[in-house]
Parts: sequence; C-alpha cells; structure tokens
Amino acid sequence: MHTMMSHFLKSYLDDYKYLGKRAKRLAENLSEELKNQFKLCQFDRYRFVALVTVGDKLAQDFRCVSRSLWDPEKDDCLSVTYEAPTFFVIATVWAVYFE
Repeated sequence: MHTMMSHFLKSYLDDYKYLGKRAKRLAENLSEELKNQFKLCQFDRYRFVALVTVGDKLAQDFRCVSRSLWDPEKDDCLSVTYEAPTFFVIATVWAVYFE
C-alpha cells in the first residue's frame, strides 16, 4: 500500500504547478482519491480516513499532530511524503477495523 500511495502522489503531483489559493482544493481532491484507492482493495470490515496536508516551502513554520484510540492488532496507519521545489504534501491514511 505504501508503494501504491507513493506512485499515486508522484503521478498526480509531478506536473502540478503550486498556487497557495488552490492548496485547499488539492488537499480535498487527494484525500478523496486516496480513500477511494484504498476502498478498491476491498479490505473487509475496514474504514479508511485520509488526511492530506499541503504546504508551501517558503513558509517559516509547520506543525501537525494527531492522536487516536485504536486496536494496535487490527488498526494501522500509513504516511507518505511528496516534495517538490516549491511545496510539499504529507498524505496519511488510517485503516480502522469496524465490527
């Protein structure tokens, strides 16, 4: 799944021209597409949460924290980073087992 996410971000973003005004829409589109990619794999009884952060490399500071309560034997998390000369993208997908 890590390889799938890396290839997906690379193919989606290699020709992307970063504009700060469009960063919100980019994050929304990427998170929806990543969630759909995981759903296509048809993992039984799992729900997926996708979080995508898009940042400008000219900014001086960036902080991101997440917390969760989950079952370490059934739930999992995967994060991939994409860097371009002017921006970066951090994509995280949580797979949460649902009974």
